[in-house]
Amino acid sequence: MPLCLYPLYLLLLPSLSLCFYVQSSSVLSSFNDQVRQRHLYTESRSQALFLEMKPEGSVAGSPTMSQYTVLELRSIKAGHTVIKGLASLLFLCVNQKGQLRGERTYIASDCDLQEVLRADGYSIFLSPHNGLPLSLGKRNGHTLSKFLPLTSDLLVEGQKHQEEQTLSTGQHSTHFDSDDPLGMVQSHSNSVLSPSLDIKR
Repeated sequence: MPLCLYPLYLLLLPSLSLCFYVQSSSVLSSFNDQVRQRHLYTESRSQALFLEMKPEGSVAGSPTMSQYTVLELRSIKAGHTVIKGLASLLFLCVNQKGQLRGERTYIASDCDLQEVLRADGYSIFLSPHNGLPLSLGKRNGHTLSKFLPLTSDLLVEGQKHQEEQTLSTGQHSTHFDSDDPLGMVQSHSNSVLSPSLDIKR
């Protein structure tokens, strides 16, 4: 390299090193702290339900979205997810008999669920005890064990207060764990588009 180009090379070296720096919060870093707020939607040929966790610990299917169907899905390691109700503050757990229950205390042997992503967009959550899919039961012979994670505009009580504070200060909230972090897509909270069925609610 000609001597006259060495000063230019030394000036470019620091700026080039910045191109390869990856912050710890980057999407390229570990996903152990990735959190999704979703509704888990399942369906039969005649019914559409959302997984609902009530404060007393019951887990069932609700025909409508509510604050008790807003769930937090946290990836804890590759293929494993912990689910928590945002309003009930309970963890979705399963016992050795396959019965679903909301629990206040996280126990890995009951609440660490293996998440299997299907090609049709649905997820199946497997029991840590026997590897069988978690299910809301059967409707007309159809096992409700496939869940479609859906986003929603519904807010639980604590989130409503935070949203009101954000609006009063004129700040714009950016949700980086959302499919629409800048809020550029219009909401269609009354419409559920399923890969299997097109259901208008």
